[in-house]
Amino acid sequence: MKRNNLYFIVITFCILIIFSVNLVVKFSIQTFLYCLFSLCIVILPCIVYVFILEILSTKLFNPYKKLFYVFKFENKIYESIKIKKWKDKIPVMKSVKTGFDKTRIDYPKNPEYLWTFLTENCKAETGHAISIVWSIISVIIAMLVLPKYMILSAWLPVALISVILHYIPIIVQRYMRPRLLKLYNLSITKENNIKEAKIYEK
Repeated sequence: MKRNNLYFIVITFCILIIFSVNLVVKFSIQTFLYCLFSLCIVILPCIVYVFILEILSTKLFNPYKKLFYVFKFENKIYESIKIKKWKDKIPVMKSVKTGFDKTRIDYPKNPEYLWTFLTENCKAETGHAISIVWSIISVIIAMLVLPKYMILSAWLPVALISVILHYIPIIVQRYMRPRLLKLYNLSITKENNIKEAKIYEK
């Protein structure tokens, strides 16, 4: 099964469960519209963030920034949850602006390509992180203005699913980044060695 299919089947199933439970407990058009409203408010801004991130400078997504540093203990955790076995089943969205594909490393010895891959990696992590923050904020706002029973039955479950489904790709991005950095550093070293060799020959 393709990676996108399995992931989106899970998302669709979770959403159907939320709608079904709410409609069974309290069947009405109002309940249906409320579930739909909560879904849109939590999910749609996440799509907007994708387009906003695309127009920002790639300098903001420098993989050497402290914000994107991956600690050594993280890799041990990722390995313990067998990330190698399931990471390829998580859908990876291509860059809206450039169409850059992060599903595979096509040019492992090309420093420019690897740098683009790294910045796209950091951009993807940022987008998912912002979406998680928004999901949490939306619940807090809803708690202040909406009926409590609908928050517990619809808004909170939708936000929880959003947090989980955005956190999983973050894990994958952070697992991949140290490996991409290693390839990038090796490619830079080789490129510099070739340049020095050419200078020496002259």
